[in-house]
Amino acid sequence: MNRLWFSLGLPLALSLCLSHAVAANLTKPGTLPSSPTLTSCSGVFSDREVFGDVQVAPNRNCTLNNTAVHGNLLLAQGSSLIVKDSNVQGSLKADAGFVRLALSGAIVGGSLDAGQGGSVTLDDSQVVGKVNIYRNTGNVRITRMTVNSDLNCWGNRAAPAGTWIRVDGVQTGQCRRL
Repeated sequence: MNRLWFSLGLPLALSLCLSHAVAANLTKPGTLPSSPTLTSCSGVFSDREVFGDVQVAPNRNCTLNNTAVHGNLLLAQGSSLIVKDSNVQGSLKADAGFVRLALSGAIVGGSLDAGQGGSVTLDDSQVVGKVNIYRNTGNVRITRMTVNSDLNCWGNRAAPAGTWIRVDGVQTGQCRRL
């Protein structure tokens, strides 16, 4: 492979690799790859790589351990999600009525939106996009967290608690003084 880089030059070699990768995913010549799949999570996913969105179905529990999600993570009403040492390339959306959302050692490449649910625990994790935590009835705990955009909290039954938080954007509402 190194000979390819040196003999063709980096731009041409990258172009060939990308063309080959796209061609491998085509359903028939001249078409685009099919839309990402939706994977349902109930139970535990460990040491796994998922291409497409992952959804925790209503009234189910899901734990992701050392898992890479190449898509979004969706948490339905009545469900709980624990994400440990995992990477989500898209966004994380918790629908109204979720029971529990907990991140530990996780990276979310998009935004995180958790509102009108139960408890939220964000520990030793990073979110690249905005974080919105609002109108939750359970405890909200944010510790050793990096947010590369804005951190917005409002209307939670108990004010969020936490320490060691780095926010590159603005902190608003109940998270303003964290």
